[in-house]
Amino acid sequence: MSKIIAKIKRIGVFDTFRGLRRHQYYKTLQTEYHFDNWHLSPIEWRPYARDIVKEVNHLKPVSVYEVGCGLGDILRKIHAKTRVGYDLSESAIKCAKYLDQKSEVKYETGTFDKIINQKIDCFISVNFIHEISSDDLKQIFASLIKQNEIHYIVVDSVTGGGYKYHHDYVAILPEEYQLMKKLGPYRTEENDSKRYVMIFEKTQV
Repeated sequence: MSKIIAKIKRIGVFDTFRGLRRHQYYKTLQTEYHFDNWHLSPIEWRPYARDIVKEVNHLKPVSVYEVGCGLGDILRKIHAKTRVGYDLSESAIKCAKYLDQKSEVKYETGTFDKIINQKIDCFISVNFIHEISSDDLKQIFASLIKQNEIHYIVVDSVTGGGYKYHHDYVAILPEEYQLMKKLGPYRTEENDSKRYVMIFEKTQV
């Protein structure tokens, strides 16, 4: 009960109980698809994810790609002709496909290196990138940007404990990408960390 009260204080009554309903549904799906517990957290309980949806939709993209898409909570709510999600968890991808049977979202098992020769209006990667070192992430983004045409990049940064790596994206991303907008902070429930969402735009051709 104390967790519910804390959640109500953080995100409000409506999102708390709407999210609780989705959380219970995801737990039912977990018994069949066996995905990790992390994916049980619904978008209603993650204000930063809802804000990503809002900001990306405001950009009116034609194509959106996400690495680390999980069950597709973000992609599912984005309005774009092309939506493609990748995740290393085969079980999460199978469940995402089940949840989006009637939509045109495409899901594939994999990560950054699967994306080649694409024109991408908006690329999203949040959460799991804090398990990757900054040096490795810099190389990953350099390769991704070299092999694809990407206009906007949406990432998140975290402060405090609970995460293996903390990234400086100004140093990680090529200099032609400039910070367009920073959202947050968003408090996490698991620890004393704060999360920020950062949107970078390619300003040089």
